[in-house]
Amino acid sequence: MNGDTRETTGAGTRAAAPATDDGTGHPEPPVFAVRDLWKVFGPKADRVPGSAELAALSPAELRERTGCTAAVRDVGFDVRKGRSSSSWASPVPASPPWCAR
Repeated sequence: MNGDTRETTGAGTRAAAPATDDGTGHPEPPVFAVRDLWKVFGPKADRVPGSAELAALSPAELRERTGCTAAVRDVGFDVRKGRSSSSWASPVPASPPWCAR
């Protein structure tokens, strides 16, 4: 075990902060890290992130084939103490900012 614990929440994985430098040059580990985050709308949307075939489709192909729209595709980010992060480029309106204290 490498000391990294993961908690699956929905289609994303939340990684617990590692005890040492994470290789990014930041002296402090992230308060939390998100990896593999997807937000898909449509019928049976939960099938899309779990399928390599569906996840590889272009937005138009995905809509045509499944009736789904992937608003967020395979996103990952870290939030460090004293930093805030928001998703302004997201097509989802009114995305809330995240802040770690």
